[in-house]
Amino acid sequence: MAAAKKNPPPAPSIRERLRAWFFGGEAARPLLFVVVILAVFGAVWYAAWMKVRGVAGQAPDMTVSTVLITPPPVWVRRDVAADVLEELRRDQTLSLLDDALIDRAAAAFERQPWVARVVRIGKRHPAAIEAELEYRRPVCMVEVPGGLIPVDAEGTVLPTEGFTSVEAAKYPHLGDVGRQTPSLPGRRWPDARVVAGASVAVALSPVWEQLKLQKIVPLAPDLPLANGGDLPGANRPARGMQFKILVGSVQILWGASVGNENPGEASVSQKLKKLQDVAVEFGGLDKPSSPRTIDLRK
Repeated sequence: MAAAKKNPPPAPSIRERLRAWFFGGEAARPLLFVVVILAVFGAVWYAAWMKVRGVAGQAPDMTVSTVLITPPPVWVRRDVAADVLEELRRDQTLSLLDDALIDRAAAAFERQPWVARVVRIGKRHPAAIEAELEYRRPVCMVEVPGGLIPVDAEGTVLPTEGFTSVEAAKYPHLGDVGRQTPSLPGRRWPDARVVAGASVAVALSPVWEQLKLQKIVPLAPDLPLANGGDLPGANRPARGMQFKILVGSVQILWGASVGNENPGEASVSQKLKKLQDVAVEFGGLDKPSSPRTIDLRK
């Protein structure tokens, strides 16, 4: 009678093979020894590096004491670099080895009301942060009870410091926009009439002083805020919002804000040409012989 055939033993699993490789015999022990040594060396090296890094980060040539920025235009009277450096120092010691330093610096620049955009920012040795910035430019002065507040082309509120009465008079003035409290510097004014009026001021800036223009006002001073006032998007100019310009007793019907013109309305260049032609014809816009109303819309 033939003997029963025995089944071969099952093949060892991958885990068992690895265990046998490291711990199964004399030949594997040198490899285990190398692995352990490398692990211990790595742990000691990492601990030593973190200690050295902490000391090195506090060295004079690694502790940031200078912020280099794009030279600001003449209307920026604040020391933007000094303000950012002061804000960063309030948080913690400024080390070039701090991985979060650039992100914190960029955020600090973006909080500056005169900074429109951080184009590029980085570290520079020894001990400096270098930033390329775009600055906001004032385009008009908004009349409020007790004074004037500058805004940029997007209706962003700008700091009032540094503007003398003579300097403020050179900018277009925007009036009759209600009594709503303006935003803090660096934020958009919460009234669509200011945002829309700023675009008209930009269009008129090349001829404002030449033609001795005085003020931009909405045709309907009590016009409700666009899109419902406090609702999202309320500070976007509404189509159909109309403006006029005052020169003495003469009113100039400008029409809609730039980019929101009604169908058939004249373009900005056409409006400016007509305005200049009238000024040439009558020797000025506020002369006794000049028309009391000048309609630029068509």
